[in-house]
Amino acid sequence: MWATSNIVARKAQAAQPGYDALQFVVWSSLVPIGPFAALAWWCEPAVTRWQWMQASPVGWLGVAYLGWFATIAAYALWTGLLKRHAAASVAPFSLGVPVIGLAAGILLLGETMSALQWAGSACVVAALVAVMLGPRLWTRIISQAPQR
Repeated sequence: MWATSNIVARKAQAAQPGYDALQFVVWSSLVPIGPFAALAWWCEPAVTRWQWMQASPVGWLGVAYLGWFATIAAYALWTGLLKRHAAASVAPFSLGVPVIGLAAGILLLGETMSALQWAGSACVVAALVAVMLGPRLWTRIISQAPQR
């Protein structure tokens, strides 16, 4: 779905010269509310269907943060990047999302990572470095190689 939204954002940008990434994200964020609410209603047992109404103020603040800041601001920034750069140069940075999430858990919540999580994070960072710097490094290596 993320790839589809990237394509839709690119097409919207091409069709509308004054394309505003924040407006696009805000309006498109209204679309999943109905299907997600219906799915939650259908999947949850009848006893717990209205328990969300009893959430604490901290719980509602968490929902507001995730819904407004984390989702809308992050996707607006993302579509803003897609507006200025090619998708192929921006998309690899999405690999950093789980690594940043794990780092935030360590720094903010005092969580610990397993050896497998460290190895996975190292692989993700290595892949990102290879994708972003690989072509430049390869060109430099080829240009400095002795000619035959």
